[in-house]
Amino acid sequence: MKKKWVWRGGIILLALGIMFAFDRYKLYQEEKPPLPIVTANGKELKPLLGPYRWNNQKEKNKDITPGDLIQGKKPVLVDPLSELKIKYDEQPENITYGWWDPYGLEIYWDGYMWNNGTFTFPNRPDRYTQAIKVEWAKGEATYIIDAEVEKKVSYQEFLSDQKETLSILQVEPPGESMWVNLPFELASETIMNGTAMNMDEFISQFPELPPPPSLPAYFIFDQEKLIFNTADTNALITWLSETLDIEIVSPNWYAKEEGKFSVLMILDENDDSPQRLREHEKMAVISEIHVLAESPFAVDKDFDKPLYYIFDNKGMLFNAYTYEDMMMLFEEHARSFQ
Repeated sequence: MKKKWVWRGGIILLALGIMFAFDRYKLYQEEKPPLPIVTANGKELKPLLGPYRWNNQKEKNKDITPGDLIQGKKPVLVDPLSELKIKYDEQPENITYGWWDPYGLEIYWDGYMWNNGTFTFPNRPDRYTQAIKVEWAKGEATYIIDAEVEKKVSYQEFLSDQKETLSILQVEPPGESMWVNLPFELASETIMNGTAMNMDEFISQFPELPPPPSLPAYFIFDQEKLIFNTADTNALITWLSETLDIEIVSPNWYAKEEGKFSVLMILDENDDSPQRLREHEKMAVISEIHVLAESPFAVDKDFDKPLYYIFDNKGMLFNAYTYEDMMMLFEEHARSFQ
């Protein structure tokens, strides 16, 4: 008989325990917003709850910043190019994406590097603290997601972050300005990085890269690996032109004289920009003005007119999309020749 009562008592205690746990869970749901499920390529990341307002209660954690939440905590290590995905038990009414600036100590709600609710971590090894502001009918909450891209290879920061864009690393000797001026057609389709070091430093810092015969040297990467390297500028330009299937036409509009500028304008028929520029006081440093009805550069084919390109005798200096911007930038460059 005693065993029977003990058995029944155990059942009752278990039931009470389940009820108590359920009540606590229900109370949590009433007091706090639900935590989303966050993963990066299958690895789970625990979001940190920042300021929130829930079930008509006063705002809580109002003065807590992302810096406060992550202080003293190690970020979760993720692979380069991992995709950060977020799921919710209850679909929100609105989601705003942002990132925490640890230097300016503020959140920028600009959705930078987010695409349709997915954040793709870059190749560059660094700490990335994301913020999401989620709104439901019951309230709203800000969550912080803290992660660090793991360094896999020495040159990882120079790998491209975009599938269809190549990244170029130029290594030049310290104290020497040998920066390659790529034609605009190639520069607009690639990402250029540079560093200055001697050969011994290069071999020590980038042991996985082949030592070049001389400096400056150029290394071209896709998202995952080195795909081409050379110490010859002409070989670099030829390889890029052939690989990207881009015809180089910009030299047609380079300035004919050193210290002078050439201007290429893409205009509608009645645009008076050429006349305005000819009457400008800085006209003395302009050697040629060219006018076309369409841009010769594929990257700008879909842009509305007007378009302005400014060249010196070695390459394009800048481009602008209004006459006023062109003049402002043009005068800044012109002052450097005075």
